[in-house]
Amino acid sequence: MSYQKWLRRIAAPVSILICAALILNAYVQDYGHGYEAPPLLNTTFRYWTLVPGTNETKPYLWETDFLKGPLDRLWLAEDTVDGESALGMHVYQDGLNDTFDWAMLHVRQDLRGNAASKVFQNSIGIWAYPTFPYHPDPVNNNPRNAFGIEINDGTHIIWFIFSPGEPAFYEFKLHRIIVIPTPLNQWSYREINVKAQYEEAKWAFPGSFSFILISGATKLDPGTYAGYFRSVNVTGPSPSATGSAESASNLIVRSCASRKE
Repeated sequence: MSYQKWLRRIAAPVSILICAALILNAYVQDYGHGYEAPPLLNTTFRYWTLVPGTNETKPYLWETDFLKGPLDRLWLAEDTVDGESALGMHVYQDGLNDTFDWAMLHVRQDLRGNAASKVFQNSIGIWAYPTFPYHPDPVNNNPRNAFGIEINDGTHIIWFIFSPGEPAFYEFKLHRIIVIPTPLNQWSYREINVKAQYEEAKWAFPGSFSFILISGATKLDPGTYAGYFRSVNVTGPSPSATGSAESASNLIVRSCASRKE
């Protein structure tokens, strides 16, 4: 075989290999270096899996806690609400005087290291659909129901509650509750700021904490409850708190006007 024929025979395969190498190199340059998994996963609740040992399902990569009395009922569902796919959090509180004050659902991701730092340092955007108002006890301000986000570092707890009405702020020894004005029975976009709450309370950055979607009611508020989440995403750097008491409802939580994508 002449040198020219041999060269023509290998030219096409070599060209293909060179092109493949160039494409792979470009991909590595653009995506391979510096890629980090997002701090929160499956944030649109698109993927579901079985809860081990049950016939129940839950959003994939989220953990669940069911806190309830013997006759209370708690369940999660892949719901469609006003045309949008959503995580539905359903609660039935029987109101019986048992040893369980709450019937409450937790859907959580436990964060540590870089993931915890990213959620702490950035604002978190949430599409939420509340169907019931928040009820604090008229005497001691203790919560009687809840729908929103919980940040729990094992010592301190922050609740960001979505409810109609005016902004409100309740502070207990190790528990802060921020009520973010949110209309009932429609999708609303809201942003929360974890870092500013810790700064306001003068708590140290915890290093690890649980990011929890919550829905529930105490036996003082029996009935059937539902709340829905469409997505939860890190949006950008958080502003710092100003140190004033008024900042609890105005600057610590940025309550955006309702909007559609």
